[in-house]
Amino acid sequence: MGSHLGVVYLVRDISDLEKLLEEVSPRFTGKVPVKIHMGEPGNKYFLRPNEIEPVLKFIRENGGHPFLFDTVVLYRSPRSSVSGYMEVAKRHGFSEICDVVIDEEGVPVEVEGLRIEVCKTIATNSQMVVISHCKGHAMSGYGGAIKNLGMGGVTKETKRLLHEGAMPRRVEELCNYCGICAQVCPENAINVQEGQWVWDREKCFGCGKCVENCPEGALDYSLRNFLEALAISAKACLLGMRKVLYLNYLLRISKLCDCSSSPRNEIICGDIGILASEDIVSIEKASLDLIHEKGGEGLFERVHRVDPLRQIEYAEKIGLGSMDYELIEI
Repeated sequence: MGSHLGVVYLVRDISDLEKLLEEVSPRFTGKVPVKIHMGEPGNKYFLRPNEIEPVLKFIRENGGHPFLFDTVVLYRSPRSSVSGYMEVAKRHGFSEICDVVIDEEGVPVEVEGLRIEVCKTIATNSQMVVISHCKGHAMSGYGGAIKNLGMGGVTKETKRLLHEGAMPRRVEELCNYCGICAQVCPENAINVQEGQWVWDREKCFGCGKCVENCPEGALDYSLRNFLEALAISAKACLLGMRKVLYLNYLLRISKLCDCSSSPRNEIICGDIGILASEDIVSIEKASLDLIHEKGGEGLFERVHRVDPLRQIEYAEKIGLGSMDYELIEI
């Protein structure tokens, strides 16, 4: 990890996924955890079992024993419990192609001033494949490999920390009650009238849009910017790793994340292909660049009013990899 030139491989069609894997040539032996989001019930865009099955086949043929894993979620969902998520994994067809582990236990580590509970599956292994579906996200603007690990590789307690830490605190003397914070809040958690600023903590989920868009600097984070905290959490997940392969699927690039079952979710960018790299920062920067090339510069920022590049820049700053990369199309 450092200021090097990352190598990122690209295939445009999923039928060439095997060629991509042969080029990257990951060699895993023993048990191989494969991190993947197995889809919220009602979501139409998450990765399907047949789209990742060639990866599992390749690992097996080269001496590894893969298993799929994810963690329980914080919000109200069948995926908030181990048994509920196992049922979702079965219903979505993942249990038919591979063993599945749903994790709710964690191992605490201190990283960049934050106490992160890394899920036991990650903490007890030194190798991993991270399969990420790249799409928009209401809080991070874009969700890829950093989001997949930073939120998906930790316990409920850490998920709560990341969200609550990004909730706003107001510096009253700087506030001019312009109301921009209320305008950008996706949950209507802020109400601004003449000389009165009201924040509903129950509605707020800590997206940070109010803080980022306040023209007076009157709002700050309770603990940490969400995008920076995501990168720190991802770093915690990678501390003991000897070998990690990242696969970013730029297919069905939707407005909202795979946790969303909202009918407002929709495709906002055409299919691009699948990327592979051993550098999380390089693959994230390449993914974002390709999406901007296809869907227009600043696509996610226009949709979500959050600059997704910030998480990638911060990941580089804390030593996770390089934003400078060489893209090799196969």
